[in-house]
Amino acid sequence: ASRVTYDYDDRYFMEFNIGYNGSENFPKKNRFGVFPAVAAGWLVSNEKFWNGDLKKIITILKLKGSYGLVGSEALPGGERYGYLSIYGGGLGGYHFGETPKSYGGVGLNRIGVEDLTWEKGIKKNVGLEMLLLNGDISFEIDFFHEHRYDILLRRESLPAIVGINSVPFANLGEMINKGFDGTLELSKSYQNGFTRVYGNYTFARDKIIEMDEPNRNYEYRQRTGHKYGQVFGLVATKYFDDELEIENSPEQTFGEVRPGDIKYHDTNGDGKITIDDEVPIGYSNLPEINYVFGMQTMFHDFDIGVFFRGQARVSYALGGAYIPFR
Repeated sequence: ASRVTYDYDDRYFMEFNIGYNGSENFPKKNRFGVFPAVAAGWLVSNEKFWNGDLKKIITILKLKGSYGLVGSEALPGGERYGYLSIYGGGLGGYHFGETPKSYGGVGLNRIGVEDLTWEKGIKKNVGLEMLLLNGDISFEIDFFHEHRYDILLRRESLPAIVGINSVPFANLGEMINKGFDGTLELSKSYQNGFTRVYGNYTFARDKIIEMDEPNRNYEYRQRTGHKYGQVFGLVATKYFDDELEIENSPEQTFGEVRPGDIKYHDTNGDGKITIDDEVPIGYSNLPEINYVFGMQTMFHDFDIGVFFRGQARVSYALGGAYIPFR
């Protein structure tokens, strides 16, 4: 890896990075990858025209941006040497003789993929930094976009009739992730102490472009085109009132139904509640919004601080043991 930086008159900044990385997970022809990145910044507040009252209000203003290519070698499940086929007891064994004796067999546990290569991501970022009122207020915001492609995954579209014990790896995944991250801080120093109030807000939304997903019976069941980790499930409409309502409703095929049980929506209208009736519900199990805020104050030797953290636009499935807290 190497890095080159340039600074002109403390106003214009540039940086160039390049990495040349190798991994044992890929065949010799694809083992090494080149990953360059470039970044630039403009310290606007150091320009000659930035003076007077403008300088007093906005003490520092910096614009910045970056563009780069990153890579990942990680195979699903933490496996290694994805281009090599592995032989072992994958085909089981056999019994032989009048008094059967068991013998272990040798078979293909994993098919090696000879054209595996690095997972790649193009990252773009633009942002600004501001310091106002001689440092009493600081503000920073960054807008980011990442296009990840050649994502390493296990094949999803191969049917069981193929007859293999372990589905092979492939560079078939593709995703987009974009959003912004902002930080605001207010601080004031005074004799024998200081006070600061701060907050951070991050919004990130991703979308699956390709995941080698097999075609499902209905388009609305496809995971492709949704967020990574999107929750799918049946839509609950109400509770069954009585046996008569159960008899006059679509057949609930997930077990015996009694009055008081949940009644689900028949999405495809076939008169049965099956897996084909599941749809996207709620959000992803990864939060789109993360935020923190807090404050800290110190006076002489006394220091106190509070910190809050939260998430939004996320769905979690509740389950497991039930603890009746009171």
